[in-house]
Amino acid sequence: MERRRFARSDYPCLIILRKDKLPEQSILTHTENISAGGVEVVIAKKINTLTEIDLEIDLKDTLPNVFTKGVVRWAQETFSKKQKGKSPRYDTGIQFLDLKEEYKRRIQNIIDNYFRRKG
Repeated sequence: MERRRFARSDYPCLIILRKDKLPEQSILTHTENISAGGVEVVIAKKINTLTEIDLEIDLKDTLPNVFTKGVVRWAQETFSKKQKGKSPRYDTGIQFLDLKEEYKRRIQNIIDNYFRRKG
């Protein structure tokens, strides 16, 4: 049985990953899952584990985007049937480093409401 510190949800939100705060180092994607502790994304470029990055998350809840730092904890090459003949993608787990308490509560509330609706 997998044990996690924070409940995860497949709630879809947009996320921008930035390295060194440079626009050309930005990656726009969506979350595979999110928790108050981190996110999982699938991206076209591998980011090495332990790399620190800046994150901007649009939780699609009418409030301002969430800005925080994170660290890549794992990255695994992945392919899907739809990607036949295309470049690999990387399933990437990112742990939040300095997520403000207000953002943690906001994410947790969104996850709780999402689970209730999926019921």
